[in-house]
Amino acid sequence: MFVKITNGAVDQYPYTVGQLRRDNPNVSFPKNLSEERMAEYGMYRVYFADSPDYDAATQRTEHSNLPSLIDDKWTITHSVVDLTEAEIQNRNQDLAIKVRKQRDAKLAETDWMVIKSAETGVALSTEWATYRQALRDITTHANFPYLQDSDWPEAP
Repeated sequence: MFVKITNGAVDQYPYTVGQLRRDNPNVSFPKNLSEERMAEYGMYRVYFADSPDYDAATQRTEHSNLPSLIDDKWTITHSVVDLTEAEIQNRNQDLAIKVRKQRDAKLAETDWMVIKSAETGVALSTEWATYRQALRDITTHANFPYLQDSDWPEAP
């Protein structure tokens, strides 16, 4: 990704080698342009700053629309934005739906044991019954819906 700089300010972003060629029809550019050659025409590579740490439950990150000159590099930066109550509620609802789907899939993986138990008249083992109950109870976990891998019960 590149930016076109004119008089020290962003003129066009994003900017491509094709646009550079069209903007300079009387110049014969080599197939592979060096960054030094691009700079002669005000074209610079754009870098992306690392995303800052943030609380995914109550915040999100936004990247800048235009690059800024940071440490002699044109860089897209990120900022942390607090979510509104409505956004938090929507995010929690969406995540809860995903967690329930994941839980349902884990339960479905063990349904064959319940069916086999019913067919044979042999009770489901305590370990498997406890595991399945823990899956059904996952929505009451203290971290729900922001579960870590370690929050999920382990299959026996």
